[in-house]
Amino acid sequence: MIDLGVHVLDMALYLMGEPEVLSVTGATYSELGTRGRGSRGDNAGAGGYNVEDLATAFIRLESGATLLLEASWAAYGKRWDDFGVSLYGTEGGADIDVQGYTNENTLSIYTEVGGAPADMHPRVSGGEGHLAVVRNFVDAIRGGSWSLHTGKDGLRRAQIIDACYRSALEGHEIVLSKP
Repeated sequence: MIDLGVHVLDMALYLMGEPEVLSVTGATYSELGTRGRGSRGDNAGAGGYNVEDLATAFIRLESGATLLLEASWAAYGKRWDDFGVSLYGTEGGADIDVQGYTNENTLSIYTEVGGAPADMHPRVSGGEGHLAVVRNFVDAIRGGSWSLHTGKDGLRRAQIIDACYRSALEGHEIVLSKP
């Protein structure tokens, strides 16, 4: 969760307009990777993985929306580095589905056109990915402009992930305090 899930959490919260997180209920599983098994087991080595195979979280938001977060290293399933976000709204929905780090055909939008259900698959540029993030960070350091880089979002993401692990450990919902 802390390695992979935080990036999907970040993307989902950003796309949803940064809603306030009220509570989380999390679960973690370490059954396969610790034994070098599962869909990524061949890369684990003799000692296996020292992180959870699968982590899930149910996240309640102040807006009334909910977020289901899943991250896995070793669960039996597709052997690709896939990630994505599915959004369901009252006026439409969208999927960002990235398989094997491709940037082709990753966006689907679901809505109505003329009163009939419509699926749209716009072509979007893959952009520069991590390179653009690093470039933006270096430019901020060089230029001394930190107005967009206060660390507040990163801290909040870390608090949410921490609450997911606490919930998994303690076996109950964790209520987050407002920042």
